[in-house]
Amino acid sequence: MIHTNGFTESGADIWNLEVKTNDYARAGLAGGIGFTGEGRRFRWNASCRLDYTLIGKNGEITSRFMGGYSLPNEVANKDFQSRSVTLDAASVRSDIDFGYYVLDGLEAYCSGDIKWSPMANDIYWEHRSKVFVW
Repeated sequence: MIHTNGFTESGADIWNLEVKTNDYARAGLAGGIGFTGEGRRFRWNASCRLDYTLIGKNGEITSRFMGGYSLPNEVANKDFQSRSVTLDAASVRSDIDFGYYVLDGLEAYCSGDIKWSPMANDIYWEHRSKVFVW
């Protein structure tokens, strides 16, 4: 489920815009393969996944112009739908993380993932580092 908050854009006089809170569903299938290894002081994990979106490729938002009496009748006080960019059905995601056992019960690790979709026209990279104690 995707949730968007509502907001109001002002400063355009009669064309001020109210964007309403919205929820829409996105669902699909995912499958992949992963490999894990562990040594005395190190551990690692690598995986690759293919996501395929079945529904929810287009997010829609409901908006309304808020300019009052001087708006044309065809747009005054009427909600309209606008659609976001169409997402590609398929995307690929790769995850990798490494851990180092500093002491018994203390691990420092670094993880990241790369996601690629033909509609995105770029590669997205996220990096996370933590020290975890168990």
